[in-house]
Amino acid sequence: MKDVLANNLILFLLLLCSVPGNAQRLSLSSVGIEQELPSLTINKTYQDQEGYIWLATTEGICRYDGYGIRTIRLTAPSGDATLVQNITTISEVNGHLLVGADAGLYIIFKDTYKAIPFPDQRLAHEKITDILVDKRRRIWVGTAQGMHVYGSDFRYLTSYGSETDRNSGLPHAGVNSFFEDLDGSIWICFWEAGLYKLNPTNERAVAYPPLGNRNNPYRMMRDRRGHYWVCTWGDGLFMFDDHRPSAYTTISVKNKRRKTGDEYLFYDIIEDAQLGYIWVLSFSGISAFHYSDAHTVNEIDLSPTFDRTANIFAHLFQGRDGTRWLSIPGEGITHIRTDRPETHQYTLHSIKEDYSITPNLTTLFRDSDGEFWFNQERIGLMAFNPVSGDIRSFSNTDFKDVLSLRAVNG
Repeated sequence: MKDVLANNLILFLLLLCSVPGNAQRLSLSSVGIEQELPSLTINKTYQDQEGYIWLATTEGICRYDGYGIRTIRLTAPSGDATLVQNITTISEVNGHLLVGADAGLYIIFKDTYKAIPFPDQRLAHEKITDILVDKRRRIWVGTAQGMHVYGSDFRYLTSYGSETDRNSGLPHAGVNSFFEDLDGSIWICFWEAGLYKLNPTNERAVAYPPLGNRNNPYRMMRDRRGHYWVCTWGDGLFMFDDHRPSAYTTISVKNKRRKTGDEYLFYDIIEDAQLGYIWVLSFSGISAFHYSDAHTVNEIDLSPTFDRTANIFAHLFQGRDGTRWLSIPGEGITHIRTDRPETHQYTLHSIKEDYSITPNLTTLFRDSDGEFWFNQERIGLMAFNPVSGDIRSFSNTDFKDVLSLRAVNG
């Protein structure tokens, strides 16, 4: 207080305020493990069956137990660390971690915590783009060249979209991602080759109508209302109902960097199990949507939370306990939290201007209209309107003889 008074600075009144409408109080909270990570760029986050959080970084894979980090390096058959340690994706089968990298697929056995190459040599130098373990415990491995399927014992089963695959109807193209539907159907997003759904019964694929000019679906999901959302790399964000697959709905998102025009490059999407939001990552930042009472999709204003960031994010993940993990390139990982109230700061500069005295509040009350009533030392009772910023003084009217208040209540 002495330093503030000495420098004639205005005190800040920090007040907890409710957020109007459907917006929630959101805040960003660092996980606090930046110093332990081998790299501050995290490509993907995954939670295993035991509850541990695994972080795919550009310099190896890390296990986080809530207290600290354990880093595991990819190793060659010789036992030496490989030159390429960029981890792209993570999954799990029978208690073993499956780790995709820029140069091959690896298995982590948790009893030794060593990452060894997957037994099928055809994956040894492939860039792994996604891994899906389906309801039948089959392992789907997407690469920049195609896709392969294995049993839970790592036994090779088949390849789709290859030159030898003449029955499935799938294209020979790189895989962006997989998604398994409730009925066991496998959706595949191909790089500039479209969206396909593979029937779990007859293993035949259905091609869906092109999504934009590039037809480059990157990631998809199904929300709790049964609607499908597709992120595309270059053509925007789409939503559709599988009963009417040709009727795509374009979800317009303004470009958050240029502040004009729409964003077209989207690469990650999840549905928030707690808030019901649809979170989407794009080249220009993070967006969130919710369904209105009229069943329309509306974008939520996230500017109070994210305008103070660089708005560059790599991956968004929600754990089984509802915790949201947001990876920020070059900064590590943070949490999007709703259990911390939003803080507003108000400068009561008019007190200094009108009374030549530094604001010094000794009591505070908020009424049903949202106004704040307080006692200003040496002046008396005042009321502050946070919308207009006006301050009213009652020191010269009904309370002219009251120079100090111990409490204000309604």
